[in-house]
Formats: sequence, structure tokens, C-alpha cells
Amino acid sequence: MSITLYLAVLLIVLLPSKGCDIYPEKSVVKSGSDVRVIFRNSHMTPCPLHEINVKHIFWKLNNLKIPEEQYTITDQNSSSVIIRNFTSNVAEVTCHISAPGTEMLLGGVHIRSELPPDKPTNIYCVQLYRTSFTCYWNSGRRPGVHTDYTVYRKYNDKNDTCLSNNTFCCSCCYKDFYLTATYSIMVVAKNEFGQAWSDIVNINSFNTVKLLSPVDVLLVPLLNKTLKVSWKNSQRAGFPVVCQVRHNATDSGDWVIYNVSLDMALNGSFNIQNLVCLNTYRVAVRCIGNHGQIYWSEWSEEKTAILPEEAPSAHLDVWRKIFDSGEKEKRTVLVFWKSPTKSEANGLILGYKIRCKSAHNIVNEFTSKRQILLNLTQEAYEIEVVAYNSVGESPETKVQIPAGYFEDNKGLLQLEGLHAYSQDDHLWVKWKEPDETVKRYIIDWCTDADSNKIEFQYSNISTVLLKGPFQPYVLYNITVHPVFEQGHGKAASIQAYQKEGVPGKIPFVNTFHVKQTEATIQWSEIPKIERHGFITNYTIFYKAENGPELSVTVNRSVFSYTLNALKPKTKYMAHIKASTKNGGTNSSEIFFTTIQFNQTLLHNLLIAAGVGVILLVLLGTVGYIMIRKHLFPEIPNPAYSSIVTLTSQGIPKVNINKTIQDGEIIAKNFKVIDQYPELEVFHMSYGGNIVFPPVPSRPHSNKGNAAFLASSDSSIDVRKVFHTEKPSVCTFRRSSSVQPLLSVSSSDLPSEPGSPIIFNPQENKSHTASEDNLFEGHFSPSLYLKNSIKTRHFNSNACSKEKEISEVKCINNLEQSILDQAYVTVDVLSIDGCGACKLKQSHL
Repeated sequence: MSITLYLAVLLIVLLPSKGCDIYPEKSVVKSGSDVRVIFRNSHMTPCPLHEINVKHIFWKLNNLKIPEEQYTITDQNSSSVIIRNFTSNVAEVTCHISAPGTEMLLGGVHIRSELPPDKPTNIYCVQLYRTSFTCYWNSGRRPGVHTDYTVYRKYNDKNDTCLSNNTFCCSCCYKDFYLTATYSIMVVAKNEFGQAWSDIVNINSFNTVKLLSPVDVLLVPLLNKTLKVSWKNSQRAGFPVVCQVRHNATDSGDWVIYNVSLDMALNGSFNIQNLVCLNTYRVAVRCIGNHGQIYWSEWSEEKTAILPEEAPSAHLDVWRKIFDSGEKEKRTVLVFWKSPTKSEANGLILGYKIRCKSAHNIVNEFTSKRQILLNLTQEAYEIEVVAYNSVGESPETKVQIPAGYFEDNKGLLQLEGLHAYSQDDHLWVKWKEPDETVKRYIIDWCTDADSNKIEFQYSNISTVLLKGPFQPYVLYNITVHPVFEQGHGKAASIQAYQKEGVPGKIPFVNTFHVKQTEATIQWSEIPKIERHGFITNYTIFYKAENGPELSVTVNRSVFSYTLNALKPKTKYMAHIKASTKNGGTNSSEIFFTTIQFNQTLLHNLLIAAGVGVILLVLLGTVGYIMIRKHLFPEIPNPAYSSIVTLTSQGIPKVNINKTIQDGEIIAKNFKVIDQYPELEVFHMSYGGNIVFPPVPSRPHSNKGNAAFLASSDSSIDVRKVFHTEKPSVCTFRRSSSVQPLLSVSSSDLPSEPGSPIIFNPQENKSHTASEDNLFEGHFSPSLYLKNSIKTRHFNSNACSKEKEISEVKCINNLEQSILDQAYVTVDVLSIDGCGACKLKQSHL
């Protein structure tokens, strides 16, 4: 059922039947009027719906239901609705019928409202010289229906009309007119909804005369960038005429207009000057009466011409910078200049010629660039720069290079107080005016990344707007050079940004020296090209896990900072923020963990432990040495000792291995005397003198006449010498045997090898004057001697005047000393001149 209804509604809307009519068929009504819309069901051709009851019909305006109070049922086949004060530009009125559970569209109509025409205004008329008289007006709102415009013209007592042929036209043309008449003009507009009258306007026809466009326009290029324009007026006017000549280059939309007075002449001409060579120009001409006329003629047809090339006409703006080349008697000069403008170049610039003149040399250089680097000596130079094209050269520009001049000469007058600032996206520089008279200032600048592209400008004041172009977020190096009457002054330089932005990211952040409660954070400097402004400060942000974020701000010259008061064995996160005056940028985050113990403490503990170990080793070594020295003393080896031997032949040998008897002397601890200046003999109280002659040196000894120990099978020779003048020195000599001495106790001294040498005075009494053997026998030295005493002195109690008493006491003391020691080293017994008894130990 719903599909059937939908098809029926669609059929009614798209293919309405003659039996279902919606009135009015006219869709345009006057705005503000009441509109009645009628539905009628025809008997002859009924609607394609059965049993339509007009009581069930309702209406909608723009899909909104119209109140039923505005419905009217005329009969059983028709229904209508009234829409009050209809002012909509366009509206849709539709008719519907209600059905159980749905509603159906029976038809509809579009209605558009229109107004009467507006009052015509701004009426004026133009008399095309001796051709026509046309009036124009403003019709106001554009009418939506056909509207007629009628112009009523009155001259003296004559009236005529002009009907516009176009519904939407705003002009009307008369074929007959008077050149000097005064007309009264009125315009009437009328359509089906009403009409409107304009005000009456009085017009002097002579003032409205408009000349025809000039013809035969001709362009002729001349020298000195001049173009000659000539033309001809279409008709000779009976009054003075003024013309306008306009021109522009094909690459520019701006027109330049010149006024040319012709008076009463029919033809005109004009020279356009200061043009640009090789440019293509368009030219047109128009004219107007110069006797009260108010309307210009139309522009003539445009003509074009190309201006020929000429030699460059202007001086170049040239400047230079001087640098130390690092070589003796050499310097580097950078000469740079501005390109000539198009109007100054007068064509295509092919290159630049640079001439360097000194007192001894002239050098010519050529380049197609706007700068050149010269290697000059310390002489004074004059540099000339010219631009050239296919026709000729520009006038030369000279720049002076003083002798031995450098930019940092201390003797030059210096500019002070230079600073730069940005205002309204423009870059300004300002400095303090010096006390001396300044001829001019030269301001040059370049980007910090490219110092070879230098721009500059001149100025006579101390506050200058730099004429860019400048790029935002780019660092510029600006230098101001003062030029005084006496010469160039010392330049001042500064860096500036035309506009600052947010800096780039810090490229590198790291931590080192992480300790128990502190850590050092280090970061790298942002490259200049990425700073986008002056860095004001750095801020270090750091926080422990689950802790608050802390921050420290440092100035822009600091690139490392030590964080203090950290928690031991804690993980931290940190990052660095670099800031300019327009914002900041954070670096990447880094993580570090503090240590649990202080490394310095650990280091000191390790050092202390090492020192303790060393001290312990040293103490152990010293203790070992001391213990060994006391418990295990070092016993000298008697094999390296020596004893003198008697040199006389036939000396009787004494057997030293016999038992000790009363009155015998035990000779011990004989000391080897290395040198004896003379043989000494001491007189013993036992009735004989024992002589100990010098002995030869022991092998490997540094001393002459050294003695050495005898072996066990050697014998001790004692020679009795009778000497009455002075006592002698007792000297014993032993052979150089290396057989060790055997150690014995004091109880078995008489029988054991190594027993002391025994002197028996009773046996010597019978040999007082002969060279017979006094002693006979052999002894064997001990393996070890238990006493390590190096030297012993046996002193007599006193030096007695009587020699024999001293000798006896000496021997007694000697004997007593010897008997007290069981094991001793061999000594040499000697008595000095005063009778003192000494027992000296040999040096082992």
C-alpha cells in the first residue's frame, strides 16, 4: 500500500494531471500582497486518486503546515488557502491529503514576489562630439520582471522622449541634439507592479561633449632611454584639447600618465624619458576638451615598443673589508659592490672590471660576481670598479686602501654605543654619534653562516633602518664603518636577529662523575644556525622516581652543572631546556642512578688497606731480621781470616794440641795486622822475646801485607829475638787454608781440634839465644766460633816505668781475658811504646 501511495504522489508531482489543478499558475506576485492558492478536482479528468474528500486536504508553505483557519472549501471538488502579506522572494506552496496512517501530496506551485521598480538616480548625459547624445542613470535594484525606462528631455518649450530598448539597460541615445543647449532630463521606470519617477536634472550639452579616441599612434625609440609617442585626433575640435599619454612595462601593471596640451592642433607628440633599456613598453593616448568639458575620450589602441640597450649610466656602490692574510707584508682585501638597478644597467650586465693601482703596479681583474678577493701588499692602493655590457662601461667608482691599514688599528677613531634591535619585523641599528665630523657611515651585514654574501648601505644619521631582505630566525653580523674628514675610522660590529624564535634541540646531553649524593650533567652548545635567537639561559630539570621535579637555571655560558643533595642509590631522570626571549625547547631525557657508597671513601679504604698490607709486610720482614740476628747471629767465616807467620828458618814448632799445664799461656784471638812499618819485639817475662814479622797480603785484599788463617796442619813459628831497646809487636802468621775450624767445648780443649794455641814459658827457657823451634805441634781451627765480637782491647792496668812489670801484667790480663772466652777469633796481640797491652781483632 505504501509503495502505491508513493508512486501516486510521485506521479502527481512529476506528471500532474489536468484533473488536479493548483492555481494560480502565475508564479510571480507583488510583494506584500495576499496570495490565494486553489485546488480543483475536475469531473471530466479526475485526479488519479479515488474518492478524494476535500475535507481531508491541508496546505504547507516551505514544508510548514499552514493553519486551517486560512483554508476555504468552496465545494466538494475544490479547496483553497490564503497566504497573508506574502514577501518571500521565492516560496513553495504544496497541497496534501491525509489518509489513514499517512499523507499524500496532490500538487504544488512556486511563488515569487516582486516589487515595483526603484527610482532612477545619478542621471548624466554625454554628447559624443557631433555624433550622438546619450543619457545614463542608476536603476537601483535590478528588476526581476520586464521594466520600461523612458527618458523625457525638455529644451526651451520642446519636449521629446527616448524609450530604452533593453529591459535592463541604463542608457538612452538621441540622434538629434544641440551643441550648446541646456536640457532638463527626467527618467521614468515602469513594470506590472508599479512605476517610479526620477528627479529632474539640468544638463549643459557643451560641457558633456566627449571627443573621439585618437588614432595613428606611433612609437619611436630615441637615445638616452627616451621613447617618442605621436598621434592624430579623429576630428578637429572647435576648442582647445588636452591629451594624456600613458605607458607601462610589460612586466609591471602600474601605468604612468603624462598630460600633453595641444591647444587647437589636430596632431600631438610626446617624449617619454628615463625608461629602462631592453624593456617592452605599452603606450595609449586619450584626449579631452579644455573648455569646461568633463568627459575624456576613450583610450586609443595600445602600441608596444622595445627600448634599445645603452652603456651603464650610474656609479656602482662599492665598499671593502681588509683582513690580515697571516703572511708578512701581505693582506687580503675583500671588495664588494651592489648590482646596478635595471634602470642603471641600461641592458644586460656582462661583468665587472676591477683595476688595482699602487705606486709601482697596476693590475686588472674581471669577474661576473658582486665581489672579489684581492691579495695585496702593505702599499697604498686605489681600486676602481666599473660594470660593462655590450655597449660600454659605467663610470668608475674609486675606493682607497691606505698603506699598512688593518681593521683593528688602535690609532683610528672608534665608533661607540652600537646596538641593534628589531621593531615591526624590521631590523634597526643605532650608535652614539662621535664628536668628530662624520662624512658618512657605511653599514654592511651578512649572515653568520655565509660571510661571503655581504650587503651594505650608506647613511648620514646614527639611527638606520636596514634595507633587507632579512630572514627571521637567522643570525646576522652587522658592521658600521665611520668615515671622517681625516679618513676611515675603526669599525664596530654586532650580531642581531630580525626576528627571534624558539631554539632548536640541544644535540647532546650526558652525565658523568655520578656519586653517592651528586652527579654532573653536561650538554653541548646548540649550533648557531639552529638557535633561532640569542640563548638567554639553560634550565636543568631533574626528578627522582616518584618524586617532585626540581630545576636549576644557569646562564648561557655554562654547559655543565653538578646536582647536589641527591639520594644515594636512586634513579633520576633529567633534561635540559634552552631558552630565548621567545620561548624554549627541551632536550631528550637522560637517566642515571646514584651509587650506594661514596667512591672516594672506597678509594681511601683501598689505599689504607694497601698501606696496611705494606706496613704488615715491612714489620714482618724487620721482625724476622731482628729475630734471626738475635737467635741466629751471623758468624764470621774464619777461613777468610789470616795470621802472620815467622819468616826465620829453623824455628822450632810447638805442638798446640797438648794439655794445658800450669803456667802455660793460651793465645787466642790473634789479630792480623795488615801493615807493619817496622818490626816490633816485645820482651816477655818468661825469659824470651817472641818476634812476629810482617806477612804477605791475603788474596783479593785491597791492603798490602794482609794475613790469613792457617789450616789445621799448619804450625805457628815463634822466633826468639834478643832485643833490648824497645818492645816488639807480637805477630802470628797462618797459612791460607780454607779448612773450617772445629767447634769444641771448654772441657775438652786440650784434646779437641781447634783448641787455642798454648804457650809454655818453661819450654822456652833453653832456647833463649838460638833459632831452634820454640813450639812444635799442629792445631785445627774450629768450624764456627761462637763469639762474634769484632775487636777486643786488652789494656794493662797502667803504664809502669819498669818494663818487665808491665809485660807481666799485660800477659796476665791477656791470659785472663783469653781464659774467660772459650771460642774467639784470632787476634794479634801488641804492646805499644808505653807498655800498654792491646788485643785487636782482625777484620774478617
